[in-house]
Amino acid sequence: MNTSNPENWIAPVWHPDCGDAEEELRLLKTFCGKLIQQHPEYSVKLALPEEGYMNVDIFMGQNTKIGELLIVVAGGKKQYALFLFQNGEEEYYFDEVHEGIGYLAHGNLGSELH
Repeated sequence: MNTSNPENWIAPVWHPDCGDAEEELRLLKTFCGKLIQQHPEYSVKLALPEEGYMNVDIFMGQNTKIGELLIVVAGGKKQYALFLFQNGEEEYYFDEVHEGIGYLAHGNLGSELH
């Protein structure tokens, strides 16, 4: 289940009270697919630390973990949460994939937000 190719990730089966694993994984796969397509210097790994919780570890290259991505519910709506570890811990919450890629690109690649 842990691979750098998000297309190969399979949703876990967990109790319905834990949320919609299929939808959560779909959102994570969408983000990671676009990230790797636009910035192949990154790699990603799906983590399932416990039932009802999944996140993606984000690496610069294959070995340097720079952040985590997960889905949170705010105001009854799902959104992305990105935690970056390069300069202390920075948190970003956003709805659109391009916003999160911009946070990564701005903080780690030195390029402009896009």
